[in-house]
Amino acid sequence: MKVITAPDEYTKKDSDICCFLAGGISNCHNWQSEVIQILKSMELGGVNIENLVIFNPRRKNFPINDNNAAEQQIEWEYRLLEQSDIFSIYFSSGSEQPICMYEL
Repeated sequence: MKVITAPDEYTKKDSDICCFLAGGISNCHNWQSEVIQILKSMELGGVNIENLVIFNPRRKNFPINDNNAAEQQIEWEYRLLEQSDIFSIYFSSGSEQPICMYEL
C-alpha cells in the first residue's frame, strides 16, 4: 500500500487500485489516519493490498499564508479524484464541509 499526500504528484499504473479519502479536514479530527491504519492492518490479516494507492488530501502543514495554496489544493484533489477507482467519504458533525458535497 502506498499513501500519496497533498500536494505530492502521482502517475497511475495499470495495476494500481486508487482510493481517494474524501471528506472534512477543517475542524475535523484526523480521520484519514484512522482509515489508513485500518487498511494497513488488513495487510497483516492476509489481505493483499500491495497495489492499493491512497490519496490523502490532509497535509501535515497547510501553508495558510500562501495565496496559491488553496488553488493548488483544489487542483490536486480534482486531478486525483479523476484517477480514483474508489473513494471513502467522511462527513463530520458540527463542521461545515461544502467541498465534501462536491466530492460526493
